[in-house]
Amino acid sequence: MTYLFLWQDGFAIDDETVDQEHQHLLELANEVLSIEAPRENLKQLKEAINKLFRYTEYHFANEEAVMEKVKYPGLEDHKALHKEILIKMSHMIKSCNDLDEYSSMLKQFMSDWVITHIMQEDKDIGKYISQTISQ
Repeated sequence: MTYLFLWQDGFAIDDETVDQEHQHLLELANEVLSIEAPRENLKQLKEAINKLFRYTEYHFANEEAVMEKVKYPGLEDHKALHKEILIKMSHMIKSCNDLDEYSSMLKQFMSDWVITHIMQEDKDIGKYISQTISQ
């Protein structure tokens, strides 16, 4: 399998469960993007996309539970970001008929997600947890 998204230690927010789930999300995205000849493997592609979407929903619920547990002050804003990501994913899945275009859109979407959401928004959760624990 070709890995377009590789986990890096810099992605860690220092919550073991959340970090493991982020790693798995990258693996699932790689699974989708590594399907060769997607037109001939449409069923496999759809299954991989649905698996990525379902796991994203699962991960967001878990991440929100972590934020609730530590009384993260940005919880509501973060939930709104999660909802926006799921809406974008759903729209992308439903609206894209060209598999090459879909692959390109997913690569950009996952890059944006890793760079902006994990590296900025989720990192703030990790910082808050670290500060809360050290007090």
